[in-house]
Formats: sequence, structure tokens, C-alpha cells
Amino acid sequence: MGEGETIINNLSTFRGRPTATPAASWVGHLRSRIEELFCSWLTRRGFPGAIQPMTFTDELTRQTVTVRVTTGYTILTVDGRDFFFHRLTGTFDGTGGILST
Repeated sequence: MGEGETIINNLSTFRGRPTATPAASWVGHLRSRIEELFCSWLTRRGFPGAIQPMTFTDELTRQTVTVRVTTGYTILTVDGRDFFFHRLTGTFDGTGGILST
């Protein structure tokens, strides 16, 4: 064997499959593939993506991002500025925020 060559002992890892038990990895792979195909189908037909309310603060930039879901809108807030998206279509509807004097 030449310099820089390696031997791969676990072919399932080499092929990108999980190293769990064969039955569990096969079922998980099938489930992931079905989910991927379904989501692709939804995207091609223009369905908006689902999103859960949450708040995230980036440790590096200290920037805060909040997601809220209301009856008519999904609202993304970035450092106090609100971005409104129509809840059913996902289209951008406008911005808003707190006025500082």
C-alpha cells in the first residue's frame, strides 16, 4: 500500500448509510427518502414550508432572531425589525418595527 492510502473497513459508512443494525438503517433510509420525495412534491406545487415559533440568539454576532406565527402571518423579527409573510402563501407582505425617538 502506498503513502496516503487508507483502508476502509466499514463499507456501510463508506456508502453513506448509517452504521446501525441493517434493518433499522434500511427503514430509516426508506423513511428519509419518502419524506424527501413528499417535501419535493410540496415545493414543486408551491406549498409554503411549515415553521415553529422560536427565538435564537447567535453567540458570535449577538444577533437575535425570533419567529412568531399569528392567524394571518408568520413574523420573522431580526434585532427588532419585523418581516411579515402571509401564513398560507408564504409571500412577503412587508416590514415593521418599533420606532425609536
